[in-house]
Amino acid sequence: MQIEGMRDFFSQIAPLNGVIGVQSNSFLSALPALTQQKQSAHDSLFISNIGKKLSLNIRESSSSIEKRKVKLTDSLPPEAQQADKAMAKAIDILKRIQELAIAAQDKKLSDRDRVEMQIEIEDLRANFKAIPWRMRGGSGPKPKKFSMVVDLGNYDYGDYSSVLGRMRERILSGQEWNVREAWCSEDFTRNTYNENGDEVKEIFAKQTWYVVDDRNVLTSHEGKNVNSGRKVSTVREVLEWATPVIVMDAESAAKGVRFLEQQIASIQKWRERLPANLEKFSMEDAIAFLEAITTPGGVHKPSLNDPTHASAFLYSDGIYDYRHVTPRIEKNNGSDINDRQ
Repeated sequence: MQIEGMRDFFSQIAPLNGVIGVQSNSFLSALPALTQQKQSAHDSLFISNIGKKLSLNIRESSSSIEKRKVKLTDSLPPEAQQADKAMAKAIDILKRIQELAIAAQDKKLSDRDRVEMQIEIEDLRANFKAIPWRMRGGSGPKPKKFSMVVDLGNYDYGDYSSVLGRMRERILSGQEWNVREAWCSEDFTRNTYNENGDEVKEIFAKQTWYVVDDRNVLTSHEGKNVNSGRKVSTVREVLEWATPVIVMDAESAAKGVRFLEQQIASIQKWRERLPANLEKFSMEDAIAFLEAITTPGGVHKPSLNDPTHASAFLYSDGIYDYRHVTPRIEKNNGSDINDRQ
């Protein structure tokens, strides 16, 4: 055993240049060949047992840590326990979103792979944003940001499809996904010209989403239709407005990973400080903290998996915003359906 250890030592310094290397090679040649040295079964068994004991100790240590955490949580007052469990749930959701964002940094992913990831992320974000609301005793989906009252019948503001749902359909059909969309609420036809310069008639069906160009949207002002100076938002712009984690390209996914790291770290720090801050603890403060995490910038934004309320409308003579369709918009908390454009 000692000779074998010496051979290992000198084999490491043998490649060195100069006298040391020569001396080392000469010394090694005088040692018995390794094939002549047989490690005893006792030595092998002894080393194996050490490894098993180390592995067992590590598992026991990890298990002990987890047990201490559970015990510490169980020792908290009931309200503090409830808040801590809510924070743990929030972290679990964020970590799943983080896993998806990390995977989305792979530049070889297809648009189809990415849109499926984006849809799952939006589902997770909806559950994440509902946590503070449920902490207040609520249940089910969170109330909508706004509601609208109209006298124009059904489907005047869109169907039950979502931005991501329509985006997925385009990708599966081999079409461009980053488009501008407008809702057509009535049938009409219009004359236009094709690529050859020939006049053709276009037919548009009501209750349908259409891809539109980048012309400016018209709006109503003092009883007149005027140029708003705005264009219909692209799907990419809608994503950037609505969600902090976009995985439709590798660079955006990397930004999402960094954003999630900060959010997870903030909640973990809150949980770590909870036992020492029990005297100052209040459920309302815990809810307010989590609300600030779930709504960056203090703005409640809908999930992109929810049905889309149209904010741009296609007519025979142009694209209009909702002010042209009806002035009767019921706003909650000063929110505006068109404030993203």
